[in-house]
Amino acid sequence: MRSRHDVIEVFSTYIRFEADRFNGWLQDGQLRRSMENFVASVSEQKATEKVAKNALAAYWHKQWKDQKNRLAMVHLLAYLQESGYWAAYHYTSRFQNKTQDMSLADCFQVATEKVPNILEQFQPERGVALDAFAKRFFRSTIANKLRLRSAINVCSDWSFLRRLTKVKLTEALENRGLSKSEVAQYLLVWKCFNRLYAPPPQQGITQLPEPDSEKLEEISALYNKERISQLPAPAPKIDKATVRQQLHDCIKWGRAYLYPTIGSLDVPKPGYSSGSLQDDLPGEQVVSLVDSLIATEMLQQRQQQRQQLGNAMNAAIKNLKEPGEVLLQLSYQEGLKQREIADKLGIKQFTISRKLSRARKDLLKSIVQWSQDTLEVTPTPNSIAQMESLIEEWLEEQYANR
Repeated sequence: MRSRHDVIEVFSTYIRFEADRFNGWLQDGQLRRSMENFVASVSEQKATEKVAKNALAAYWHKQWKDQKNRLAMVHLLAYLQESGYWAAYHYTSRFQNKTQDMSLADCFQVATEKVPNILEQFQPERGVALDAFAKRFFRSTIANKLRLRSAINVCSDWSFLRRLTKVKLTEALENRGLSKSEVAQYLLVWKCFNRLYAPPPQQGITQLPEPDSEKLEEISALYNKERISQLPAPAPKIDKATVRQQLHDCIKWGRAYLYPTIGSLDVPKPGYSSGSLQDDLPGEQVVSLVDSLIATEMLQQRQQQRQQLGNAMNAAIKNLKEPGEVLLQLSYQEGLKQREIADKLGIKQFTISRKLSRARKDLLKSIVQWSQDTLEVTPTPNSIAQMESLIEEWLEEQYANR
């Protein structure tokens, strides 16, 4: 990877990946102008030494902490690109058997999503440079993500539900936008499930089967009894069908929260209830991919851009390698789980998982390229993550209407 030396470049560029390899630096025009103005205001000569970069990082960190410059966060995200890259490279190059389906770009995205947490915890008075502190944080983040993915991958849905903690389930439910009373009801169903559903004899704890009708009936009866004293607000009785549906919701939302598609912004950053880095940009904001697709000037323009996205998505789906299009149809249109798709096609489940992941990545790559070619938009890590979420929404909406 080509290192950056000029401080303007260091604080205004982002890594571009191609085929999971470093493919140059993407320039952000607004950040470059911001840095040029700053450098011109403090010195006639650009600082290029490492100490200068570290000093500038400390300056932008203080600006961010004191909320004096709303571009500070994005400058620091640019600055920490190399630390995130080398942390990701460390795992993907040395521990390939453990990274499994997480690519270099995946690990990099997992790491850099934690920049707000790094800035919160960084203490410059301890004498440690921000990039060195971040690299250790990035490595720990990636390692934790790999351990989590490994644990989730080997669990059946019901084993996963038993392993899920109250804290994480609460976060997952809140992340779905449920009210406090709804969260309390789901948590009580989950508590009743844990109290009554024990692993069957001779059954491995990682592959627990779904509770039978009798057990679901017991869970609903316990819930209906406990709801009077355990819930903060009155709630109606529920039957076993509702119990089953709510438990499935807990599984689905829990997995999505703990094991999201890499780079997804659906999961709030710890300590942040909503929003993204782009929300902090003042005035002349950097145009993101989603901003380009969902313009706010006129309804006609928005409709036209949505139609353009739809055409680009349809073309990208047709260009998927076999059986990508078939798997998307079975997953989104018929609503089949990976296990059900595997049974239907006579293919192993891990193969279905890998091919679905590849299909989504190929779609993202096609749409990012289309955005660059058609809209002349330069992608950033945040805008690519937003695009991935938009693609997911489009797939769910379009296949549901077919």
